[in-house]
Amino acid sequence: MKAYYIDFFIKLAINLVALIIVARYLYFKFEKKRDYLFTYININLIVFLLCFLLKNIQLQLGFALGLFAIFGVVRYRTYSISIKEMTYLFVVIGLAVINALASIDNYPIIIISNLLVISVVFLVEKSFNEATLLSLKISYTINETVSLNDTKVIKELLEKKLGLTIKSMTIKSINFDTRLAEINILYI
Repeated sequence: MKAYYIDFFIKLAINLVALIIVARYLYFKFEKKRDYLFTYININLIVFLLCFLLKNIQLQLGFALGLFAIFGVVRYRTYSISIKEMTYLFVVIGLAVINALASIDNYPIIIISNLLVISVVFLVEKSFNEATLLSLKISYTINETVSLNDTKVIKELLEKKLGLTIKSMTIKSINFDTRLAEINILYI
């Protein structure tokens, strides 16, 4: 019985360290959204406790995967959550499941698994943030000397006017009477 408690506290400590690294030092560092920190920490802890405490109950694999899937598709009805936030949610749920359900004599494997997940999240965040394009939605009145179909000239005019390097742009709508265009711009 004593080994059960020791196992619980060791796995909980590993889980909390991995969670803090992922939620606070990776997610928050790159996204700066405090709202989701609360969610990630609490969902991770609840999933960890559920999995750890229910692992001795004989559950069929389908039921266990269904339970995991339910947690994986948690959505809030007030507003939709972005794909990146859903991915982080899946990561913190996955860490909780890995840490709670690994066998008692596999601490090195648990630690390696956590480090692997943390490393991949860090590398992906770092590589995507270095090459991240910023987006801008603007309303722009197109000069009468410019054809409304000449996107190359419109792009050059916007780059000069905005002082940006535009990678791509999409003209969403044009009011032909006022020559006002709604444009989405991706820039560096």
